[in-house]
Amino acid sequence: MKHDIITTSSTDSKAKSEITLSKLADDAKNYAKHAFSKATLKICQQEWQFFCSWCDKHHFSPLPSSIDTLIIYLTELANQKLKASTIQKKLYAICKVHILNNHPLNLKDSNFILVWNGIKRSLGTAKKGRSPLLIKTLREILSNIPDNLIGIRDRALINFGWASAMRRSEITALNWDDITFIEEGIHVLIRKSKTDQYGEGQKIAILYGNNPETCPILNLKKWQEISVSNEAVFTSVNKSNIVSEQRLSDRDVARILKKTMLKSGLDASEFAGHSLRSGFITTAAKHSVPEHIIMKHSRHKTAQMIQVYTRDNSLVKDNATSMVGL
Repeated sequence: MKHDIITTSSTDSKAKSEITLSKLADDAKNYAKHAFSKATLKICQQEWQFFCSWCDKHHFSPLPSSIDTLIIYLTELANQKLKASTIQKKLYAICKVHILNNHPLNLKDSNFILVWNGIKRSLGTAKKGRSPLLIKTLREILSNIPDNLIGIRDRALINFGWASAMRRSEITALNWDDITFIEEGIHVLIRKSKTDQYGEGQKIAILYGNNPETCPILNLKKWQEISVSNEAVFTSVNKSNIVSEQRLSDRDVARILKKTMLKSGLDASEFAGHSLRSGFITTAAKHSVPEHIIMKHSRHKTAQMIQVYTRDNSLVKDNATSMVGL
C-alpha cells in the first residue's frame, strides 16, 4: 500500500470516507433516475403524488406500500370507472417509484393477480387510438396554411413530421446539425428515441416529393431561411410574427396540428400529434409498401407493431364480403 508523505488522522480519513461514500450513494440514485426518460419520470411523479395523497387520506404507508393497500387503491380507481389503461399507467408509476427506492412490489401475489385480472375483465382493455392523418387530409391542411412566418413554420413542421414518421419528442429535439442536405433530399440523425434510450443514434432519409406543396424538403428549406436558431430546428413564432430561438415542445406539435385542421374546417377531435406518424405508416401500407421498408423508416423493431397501425387496412383488403356476390 502506498502512503502519502503527509498523513491525516484516522478520524479525518474516516470522515472524508463517509462523505465520499455518501456522495457516491447520491450519485448512484441520480444514475438510477436516468434509467428512465424525462417523460416517464414526469408521469411517475404526477401519479405518485396522487397515490401518496390517497394513502395520507386513508392512513396507509405509500412507501413501501403493501400489496393489500395497492389492491384497495386499484379497486377504488376501478369503481370510478377509469379506463383499465389509465389504471395500468398509475400502477406502472407506483411500481417504478418502489423500484427506484429498493422496494420492488410483488405483482405475482395471487390475490393481486385475481383482483387486477377482474378489473381488466370488468372494464375492458380495448384501446381507442387517435385517427391517422392520411395523405388526402395532409394535402388539404397544407394547402390552407397561410404563407406568413407562422404558416411557413407550421407547414414545415407538419410536412416534416408526417414524412419522417418520427415521434413528437424526436421532432422537437432535432437540431439543425442533425440534418444533412443531400442531392436526393436529407439525412436525419435521431440522437435518442423511445427505442434507443442509450443514445446510440438512428438515421433515416427523406427524399424530395413530386408535389412542391407537400414536399417536406422544400418546405423545410423555406423555414430554414427564416429560422434564427443555430440549434433547435422547430422554434416558436409569436403573434407579432417574430421568430425566436425557443424550442417547441412535443405538446406544441399536437396543438399546431389541431389548429391547422380547424382552420381547414376539419374535425380535429380525433387527431393528435401521433397522427402524423401513424398517418404516414397507414398511408404507406395503403400504397402496398412492404412492411420491412416501412419498418426501416419508422424504426419499429417488429412487424407486429406495424400491424397495429395497418390492421384496418388489412380488414378491407381481400375482404370476404367482396367475394360472395353481395
